[in-house]
Amino acid sequence: MDKGGRLASFSGVVLYDTLRIDAGVLPTRDFVFFQNPVGATQGLFVAGTQYSKQDIDIHQWISNGGQLSQGYEALLWEIGVQFHVVGSLDNSVQTAGNAINLALDPGTLSSGATAPAFAIEDGYLNNGFGWAYQMPVMRHLPPLTKFGVRMSVQNPFTTLLTGPVRVVVTLGGLGVQPVTG
Repeated sequence: MDKGGRLASFSGVVLYDTLRIDAGVLPTRDFVFFQNPVGATQGLFVAGTQYSKQDIDIHQWISNGGQLSQGYEALLWEIGVQFHVVGSLDNSVQTAGNAINLALDPGTLSSGATAPAFAIEDGYLNNGFGWAYQMPVMRHLPPLTKFGVRMSVQNPFTTLLTGPVRVVVTLGGLGVQPVTG
């Protein structure tokens, strides 16, 4: 007699998705995080130049259409937003391929740049928004259930002077995954 149970592994999980924002004036439009899995194409937010999402861009549990893959689920109780910028004065970035808009030569200053008193190199600078905040109610994300986090740009400011930015949204909690082997 089948009781309908399954063998699963429980562990802490942080689901993440990244939006690469290139230099320019931000368009006043929405972006929904967690919609494109690894290998899917996505465009830079300003110019729309296409690249394929990689492991550094999105958590591998995400499948097409903004849902967790079959057999995976999550109990989430925190959400975070991080703004990753190039920390050195060299804002040069990759211009083609899947690494588009990522740091070209971390740790090297371009000609004419003056070294700051302290060098952060490539990484992210926290402006106070990088912390994960606890949600008032825990959320359950079952397998193959559509979800997303919407960002709405209402002020079309420019990133020409700051350079490229990566906005990373995180959802943290308890992950459930199938046991294989």
